[in-house]
Amino acid sequence: MRIRRDKTALKRAELSRPLRLALESALLEGSADVFDYGCGHGSDVRLLRGLGHEASGWDPAHAPHEPLRKAALVNLGFVINVIENPAERVEVVRRAWSLAERVLVVAARLRADIDDLPSLRYSDGCVTKHGTFQYFFEQSELRDWLEAVLEERPIPAAPGVFFVFRDPADRERYLAARFRRRSSGPRPLISAVLYEQHKDLLDPMLAFYSERGRLPSAEEISTSHALAEVFGTIPRAFAVVCRATGRDAWSRIELERREDLLIYLAHSQFNRPPKFSELAPELRGDIRAFHGNYTKAQQEALQMMKQIGDQDLLDLACRASPVGKKTPQALYLHTSALERLPSVLRLYEACARGLVGQVDGANIVKLHRYRPQVSYLCYPTFDEVAHPALQASMVVNLDEARTSFRDYAKSANPAILHRKEEFVADDYAGRDRFARLTKQEEKAGLFRETSKIGFQVEWSRTLERAGVTIRGHQLRRSGGKQAP
Repeated sequence: MRIRRDKTALKRAELSRPLRLALESALLEGSADVFDYGCGHGSDVRLLRGLGHEASGWDPAHAPHEPLRKAALVNLGFVINVIENPAERVEVVRRAWSLAERVLVVAARLRADIDDLPSLRYSDGCVTKHGTFQYFFEQSELRDWLEAVLEERPIPAAPGVFFVFRDPADRERYLAARFRRRSSGPRPLISAVLYEQHKDLLDPMLAFYSERGRLPSAEEISTSHALAEVFGTIPRAFAVVCRATGRDAWSRIELERREDLLIYLAHSQFNRPPKFSELAPELRGDIRAFHGNYTKAQQEALQMMKQIGDQDLLDLACRASPVGKKTPQALYLHTSALERLPSVLRLYEACARGLVGQVDGANIVKLHRYRPQVSYLCYPTFDEVAHPALQASMVVNLDEARTSFRDYAKSANPAILHRKEEFVADDYAGRDRFARLTKQEEKAGLFRETSKIGFQVEWSRTLERAGVTIRGHQLRRSGGKQAP
């Protein structure tokens, strides 16, 4: 049987998912160059060049005469799954890894991508109707296979996409950034004359503090020597800022960053904790500042990680959460509100994300209260539609390190959301609009039988019986008049 690998290449008008994730994860900052191993028709190479990156590629069918070359980032996107020879898959991954100076991006199709496998079996996979070969991985299988072949720990960026870092410090820097919340310090008052006189010197120190929750060492910011000349020491310079802004906001940032660091360290216990020497220098500085030494930090992180195994504690945390919609079985919340969760629930969700990475399109997270399971739900019209329909779900079982995917895009009666304001934080754009509609629906008696309105067909019948329709986020009488 002839396998047509050349037919697997796609022509794209936008970056492929693995390279888009690399861009979003700041792996292509500055002048980072890219080599696309198995570039197909070269769409990604052209698009990257258009974005200002140095990019080139090689493909055995479409660009066989291009040279193989080393690059900061090497992309091996959807290549290994079309190779019918298992030994050749290993060889290709190792060859691509040998070219990656900083990071290798590997993407492959998952079993969850399809409803039914093609019936024609071949080697350890199957042959499609186009004569191409496909091997569909499970998420955990792909992770374990990459680690066995490369003898490096792959980091899941999304279902079917992994980053493999050459330098462990870059790996841990990437992981730690996942848990760092976005916040900035207060702006000093214009009347703070000393600050205004030396703003250019002080701002890099303040930006560092906002990001890490601690003062930098002399080696960590470029203005340290000038700060010492003007203020004597970096702590004295910071004291000037605190007199101008107050200390409270900076203390809040310090507490947040300490918690963010602890969640990262606890999450590391879920896999294989890095050696202290493998950590990025700034992470080592964080640990010394917040915990004194790595041993104490790991002990505290291990205690936090043990909490994830206590389902009763998770249930209590779900009940006490300041954000999210609480049901008897789970806590649901919008992804924008994840950082508002109690620390144990942030870690609970982080462990699930550590298995699958970023789930494309998922904007609602379901934290199960009575079993170690997290679901990622896709409601693409959440903001625009009053009662958006569920399009897809990814369920992560932490006990078994197993994932399952379901596609509801073609469902005739999909699940829908009500009371959207309960899923988001108070400052979410549109929350007031969501809440006003809920009050109208309550007043119209639409929630009397909650067991019958969770799906599109039943909800439509409820609206029809009540003689109302919904336009945008307003309830109207069927004749067109706005409901009270």
